Amino acid sequence: MILYHISAKKLITRCTFSMLAASLILCPAVFSGCSAKTENVKNTDAGSQDPISATAIKLNTAVTVTIYDSQDRELLTECMNLCDKYEKIFSRTADDSELYQLNHRELTPVKGTEDTYQVSASLAELVSKGLDYSVLSEGAFDIAIEPLTSLWNFTAENPKVPKDSLIQAALPKCNYHNISVDTDKNEITLKFIKTRQINYQQFKESFVPNLSIIDVMMFNSRERVKEYLYQYDLVEEDI
Repeated sequence: MILYHISAKKLITRCTFSMLAASLILCPAVFSGCSAKTENVKNTDAGSQDPISATAIKLNTAVTVTIYDSQDRELLTECMNLCDKYEKIFSRTADDSELYQLNHRELTPVKGTEDTYQVSASLAELVSKGLDYSVLSEGAFDIAIEPLTSLWNFTAENPKVPKDSLIQAALPKCNYHNISVDTDKNEITLKFIKTRQINYQQFKESFVPNLSIIDVMMFNSRERVKEYLYQYDLVEEDI
């Protein structure tokens, strides 16, 4: 649950920063889905000194906003609307969000490119900030961690720790170096991985490349599979 205790005098500034910070944490991890939205606003007399608050399911969690120096319930509504606004931009799982569409290449590439996309200033700024922290932490915080974190299906009825082979297969895809942002143009460039040529014995037939990770695991030892996972090159957009 996320709790926000807000002074009305600093409402918009603090709420905006808090939501951006939460989205940054969720982003790679960036960027959660949204379930049914139900709100509960506490009834408080206008003349009372008691705080007013609202609770709702936003950003895939329970969010409570409490205001101590105002009885204006419209401010609570604005806070919840701000959550909805950011979810439309930063959600990783909602298929109508800008980030989801970027991740799934549903946006139209910038003319003359294949993997550079025009995005909103909010998304460009947030991803840029995430990259700053990725660099600062030397990858301890990696904004591109989603291929790994998505293996943990925390919302499943019986969530399980993913198999080590799946984790190892996802790790090479988690690399913030694959992302670049031009905040002046609000453009994000996504690089992609090209597997190097590998060969191994497949029964007694001629080798057929690029079948699946399952095929690789069937015909190779665990140690060899781990070696293959790092046999790739980072490809720029113009190749």
